[in-house]
Amino acid sequence: MTDSPKPTIPDYVSSPPLSARNCRASPDNDALPSSSPETVTSSVNRDHNADSNGVDTQTTSPLMNPSIPDVITEDFPPFDVQSMIVKPFQEETDRDVAFEEELGKRFLDVMRECNAWASSRPKYEREAFSALMDQSISTLIEAEMEQDGLRKRLADYLQEVQSALERLAGF
Repeated sequence: MTDSPKPTIPDYVSSPPLSARNCRASPDNDALPSSSPETVTSSVNRDHNADSNGVDTQTTSPLMNPSIPDVITEDFPPFDVQSMIVKPFQEETDRDVAFEEELGKRFLDVMRECNAWASSRPKYEREAFSALMDQSISTLIEAEMEQDGLRKRLADYLQEVQSALERLAGF
């Protein structure tokens, strides 16, 4: 068996991820990750010294991270319950009350209009129905008068036919 050469891992597979800490801008590489051992080692050490938020704990200044006694002795501004909690809650409650009053007024107006419409509707319908009935009655009276006229003409016609038959029978 022949020994085959061991495959080598390319640099881009084993190099650390691209970040601002391990990039080096130069005219040759245009801010590509550096692959020098010093940069990789220092970036790895920085990654190990970073806290959970990614802040480098070794290079932070005392102004950024005050000591515990300083934090304990520091005077904090008093919490203004009135302006932070009570006042916004009261404003919201007042707005709700005003909205409910306005809604009640509008609902009452709608109920009044609906009642006025409902009470005037039967009167309008009664008037419209009585006008329709008057017209129907007028039409019936006219038809009846016309039929009376036709009956009278028919009776006159029959009277003339009968008298004509009697005259013919008498000859």
